[in-house]
Amino acid sequence: GSPVGLQVLAGLDAQWLTTPGNAKRWDRMGSVLAKRFAKESAASSPEKPQGDRDARDARVRMQKRIRGYYLPIYFWIRRKAEERRARGEAGPLFVGISAPQGCGKTTLVTALEELFQHDAADDGDPTGGKDGDGGPRMGCVA
Repeated sequence: GSPVGLQVLAGLDAQWLTTPGNAKRWDRMGSVLAKRFAKESAASSPEKPQGDRDARDARVRMQKRIRGYYLPIYFWIRRKAEERRARGEAGPLFVGISAPQGCGKTTLVTALEELFQHDAADDGDPTGGKDGDGGPRMGCVA
């Protein structure tokens, strides 16, 4: 569909989303998160069976969250990092997240770490998005 909300703010216009390479990466990163959150959901409530409709509704809500929240933030940060590299700027890109306790800041950052690692591996980065010490090149400082 057409870009909305954070997609627009992140600079992900309709043309960007229909470019084959971008669309492919968007779908691939969305799949990474869908698998991640499905595993977390199954692990957090194994004893609570859901009906087909409830499970389908939960998947739809998660897809909306992935496409409307996680991916736009990821691609915005990715674009900012690419712009810095293009200008020849060295050093880390710092992004601050300010939000109330329990709203998902840690969940967001761990999802971003995973996306950057997958993206680096997909781009042929032999480190798989890891720094020289084996840690992620993108991380959270609490």
